[in-house]
Amino acid sequence: MDEARGARGRRILLGEGSPGEGIEAIGLSGGIEGAVARLGGLRGLAGIEAGGLPAWARGDVARLLRACREALEPGGTLRIAAPAGEDAARDLARLAGWVGLADRGGDAPRPEAGVGRVLELVRPRREAPGDPLVSVLIPAYKPRFFREALESALAQGWPALEVVVSDDSGGDEIGAAVRAVAGGDPRVRYHRNPTNVGGRRNYLRCLELARGEYVKFLNDDDVLLPGCVERMARCLQAVPGATLITSHRGTVDATGARLGEGPATRRVVLEDALVDGVSAVDLMIKSSTNFIGEPSTTMFRRADVADASPHLMSFAGEAAVANGDTHAWASLLSKGHLVYLASTLSLFRVHDAQAQRDPAFRERGIRGWETLGERARDLGFRSSGPVPRLVWTPLGARPWWGDPARRAWGEAVGARGSPGEGAAWEAVAALAPGDVQIACDHARARFGAGDALGAARAAAEATRLDPTYLPAWAWLGTALRRAGRDREGRAAVQRGIALGLPWLLWGDRGWTGGPARLDTPWSLWVQTGGWRARISLEIGLAESPAAGPARLPTAVEGSAGPTLELRTPGEGARIALDVPEGRDQTALRIGPCGGSFTLGRLDVDLLPPEGGPS
Repeated sequence: MDEARGARGRRILLGEGSPGEGIEAIGLSGGIEGAVARLGGLRGLAGIEAGGLPAWARGDVARLLRACREALEPGGTLRIAAPAGEDAARDLARLAGWVGLADRGGDAPRPEAGVGRVLELVRPRREAPGDPLVSVLIPAYKPRFFREALESALAQGWPALEVVVSDDSGGDEIGAAVRAVAGGDPRVRYHRNPTNVGGRRNYLRCLELARGEYVKFLNDDDVLLPGCVERMARCLQAVPGATLITSHRGTVDATGARLGEGPATRRVVLEDALVDGVSAVDLMIKSSTNFIGEPSTTMFRRADVADASPHLMSFAGEAAVANGDTHAWASLLSKGHLVYLASTLSLFRVHDAQAQRDPAFRERGIRGWETLGERARDLGFRSSGPVPRLVWTPLGARPWWGDPARRAWGEAVGARGSPGEGAAWEAVAALAPGDVQIACDHARARFGAGDALGAARAAAEATRLDPTYLPAWAWLGTALRRAGRDREGRAAVQRGIALGLPWLLWGDRGWTGGPARLDTPWSLWVQTGGWRARISLEIGLAESPAAGPARLPTAVEGSAGPTLELRTPGEGARIALDVPEGRDQTALRIGPCGGSFTLGRLDVDLLPPEGGPS
């Protein structure tokens, strides 16, 4: 995803042959892995020429086409010879569309005998001048919470906004609520279905009615928080390689009271990030967890779903049997990447009238995950085998900030480690109020400058902005302890631990997604606020070791811990690792080991200091 070695403007030949003067050749005889690796080191290519492809499986061809897409600059072209026959050319063009390359059509000059027409595929340009129209689409059916949802949409500050309500209720309550809340607001368009069309069809009807370049669904029982539309729209503008924007979402009950974190709502990264699309889909499918979120949580370009077949809630040309949103996310992320915003920008409501509570719905959901996994493997995703890691990079300065805030952010980053760092972050916090990550950066800077109480105040502000943001509690506990207020600090850290530290484990009580290969060390980031702690973890062996026992080393901050030995699949053990006092941030490492393990329940317990009770 990053800008790699200076390839901008160059052209390459993909395949065997004489590339000609000034053109580099990347051979395919070494197999898919070598070709993808070579392409992965290039960015900004103006064009790629390819002859006929080897007889690879379709998933491998899809991987190669994705690698070509990433290597091309926006507007760059891939000319590739399809196998002989119009059906083969049509299939290759369809596959290219599914991975984000558009077929320009037409008949290019035919190459040597045995191959079909030459496809000219282009990486789309996604830049949008000005402020694109955002369509907030509300597929309305239940009037109970509808008014709050509509009010949250109209409260968004984006200058180019339309709110489309498609009423499938069959009654008058939703229409009356629109008239009462919106009045003559020209941003609101109300449509009433003449007959009930059902939930999925009503989503699709909303999309048909949308006029905006950017699309934001909002379920009739969910809520958008202030700044949601602006932040997501600015990200689509600033990151053309992203095809889907999501954020952390909170959960509320029928009364609006905030609920705790669960496996699907827990943050997958703790800062705004650009996430590799393939790794996001792999993790979502393998863990059977929609961490990307419900439709209310996301935003995307209407153009990126214009070719969805048979409709939006489909993947690889087949409609979802269930979990239509995850199929749509997989389709979008096959074409590009995910921006994950760590701030809470929407609220998902949990109540007794939801379809998700129906056992039949849950059974269909299980089948939906299975079919999505099968189609994903056919499209070059690695949705089988060990649980993958998420691949991401920090987003950097927030695209929705004004120029003064961006300049201040750059100055604060440059001031790290200097005496003026705390004041620099305070200036950023003043220009970007309401950003929980900046409040934590301010706390860290004040802490580093020796101002423990100033750090505690900044961290307390972060916990007020978002009570679910785990680093805020850890910084609050660390700062309070440094200020001599151990009891309050311990309580703050324990609050963070109760919310789900460490954040890199998956599932409601640890890793529940399946076996994980540990042939490279698995690092877990833990914040214990400087207290002595004990981390205990259940580990099981998922497959037979090649020879002898599987030996799994552990370490905390580079100090070796116990080495676990397991011999039989299904055998498990619980290990405990002690974190020494004074470690504000702790790196726990497990592995490396050639075996495949399951990581189960994890506990982090604060312990009294070595000298006696605290």
